[in-house]
Amino acid sequence: MSANTIRNKSLRVILSDNTSGSVEILNQLIDWLKTNSEASITEFIEAVRESFPAFYSIINFINDLETKVIFGNVSLQKFIENYNNSLDERKKQLQVNAARTLSPYKNIITISNSSTLQECFVHLYSSSPALKIFVSEGRPINEGQILAKNLLAFGINVELITEAMIGTVITRVQAAVIGADTILKNGDAINKVGSRMLAVLCKHHNLPFFVVADRTKFASENNFQQLRKDPKEIWDTITSITINNFYFERLEAKLITKIISD
Repeated sequence: MSANTIRNKSLRVILSDNTSGSVEILNQLIDWLKTNSEASITEFIEAVRESFPAFYSIINFINDLETKVIFGNVSLQKFIENYNNSLDERKKQLQVNAARTLSPYKNIITISNSSTLQECFVHLYSSSPALKIFVSEGRPINEGQILAKNLLAFGINVELITEAMIGTVITRVQAAVIGADTILKNGDAINKVGSRMLAVLCKHHNLPFFVVADRTKFASENNFQQLRKDPKEIWDTITSITINNFYFERLEAKLITKIISD
């Protein structure tokens, strides 16, 4: 069941979201369930699974929802309440752990948009006011602009760059920090395209490369399903050239200095 076949317009919008990180989308899905409790949970689960196969925190949520609400005896209201309480605790601990690891670094580079990173950077900024974040914009949708704008609203010094500028800007930073949509069983991370390039550059320049992800994003397998997105997002006036548009990629565990989790 694709997003286009969903009759509820507000759910279609969430399922078609190409700019938000997995945590933001998960929060939107939970809020939708709270206000649409009469909807078919089975259809909801099927549509979400098909729309976000690379977002393991969402897949974990859906699996838990199916086990406890569909096959168990837990009410939807109680399930959401317990899940939100658990997420809040994870979020607080993750921010503390991230600040502990990242406090020595004042100039940090990241890529794309992540509400998890935003919260961790804001928490870090409260004790490190000299913090500066270089945000790579995350083409072709440029969702890094969202993160840059949000960080700026908190007073954080931000510089927005393109992915093509990373090779030059890398000499001006002390560390790279990215979020992750999934941490595979072998320690590889799945994140926005451009993340692996950044990790390789950090390895070359002997800079630490950190991945921030709570444990809802940890997978029990090593499979990664690469999805091809609309090539018109890259070039919408040419049909005679093969255009590949992939949002996510795998970066090997050996490129990661540390996974910061809760």
